[in-house]
Amino acid sequence: MRINNILVVTIFLILALLTGASGGMKEAVSAGVSTVPDAKTGSVAQQDLKRNDEKWRADKSVTWPTKYQIITETYITYNDTMDIAIRYPQIVNLGDEERQIRINDLIRSEAVPGQFHDYTDNRLFTLPIDFKITWQSDNLLSIQYSGMGYVKGTPHPNHFFYTTNIDIAQVKKVILKDIVRIDEDFVEKFRHENIKTVSPHPGALSGKKILIDSTPFNKVDDTIRHFYEADEVDQKGRLPSNYCYFTPDSLGISVYAPHFMGGHAEFEIKYEDIAENIKAENAVWRDFFPRTGK
Repeated sequence: MRINNILVVTIFLILALLTGASGGMKEAVSAGVSTVPDAKTGSVAQQDLKRNDEKWRADKSVTWPTKYQIITETYITYNDTMDIAIRYPQIVNLGDEERQIRINDLIRSEAVPGQFHDYTDNRLFTLPIDFKITWQSDNLLSIQYSGMGYVKGTPHPNHFFYTTNIDIAQVKKVILKDIVRIDEDFVEKFRHENIKTVSPHPGALSGKKILIDSTPFNKVDDTIRHFYEADEVDQKGRLPSNYCYFTPDSLGISVYAPHFMGGHAEFEIKYEDIAENIKAENAVWRDFFPRTGK
């Protein structure tokens, strides 16, 4: 009887291990060390992320002076039509467990948008996404996500870039129209030919070239409309085309660009250069203009 019990337990453990290797598994990572095995050794998305580690090492070694710390988790889906691996940050040691859970849930939902779940093509969709933090304080967290997704048999990959900015105190997503007054003056600053272009893609041209000569930004009114819609994921979880993010000295805006220009392009402008357009009542500005904010 004792031998039969041991056999049953052994079979149960084997089935549990096999189940854990299926799609949708999460890989918790702290300090770059995986705490569980990969879902599948054949996952190209996970292999791409590992090859990307050296490139991003300097960004992820930055220490921010905050009360809380950042660890990394990985969302993984691996099956016949999807090979997705998305790394995203989670905060620990905030000192307020209920608020920490809400913040981490918000980060996770933003990191893995609904449109990635809705892929229905029978061809394999491979998508590795990594993140880096461009600003971290006890007041505000700004996260960039980027990666290159490709469908088997299609002529070229698609560049993905999106961001999430979180008001730590309010547990609220921060979007562009909530922090700046988007008007012709603001848009013209980004359309200037000397605006700093930080896109990693060699096809991305100057701000003037993209925001004046290329659609959908060839008119000021159109650019105002696109900036006003920045950062807002629709009800179906589809990503918008434009985003904002924070750095120590500049506000960044990422815009859609034609594929030959890289698919997206990022521009950064000094905070002092847009001081007249900031909505000073928003508390996130206290990090950059200490006398502003509620």
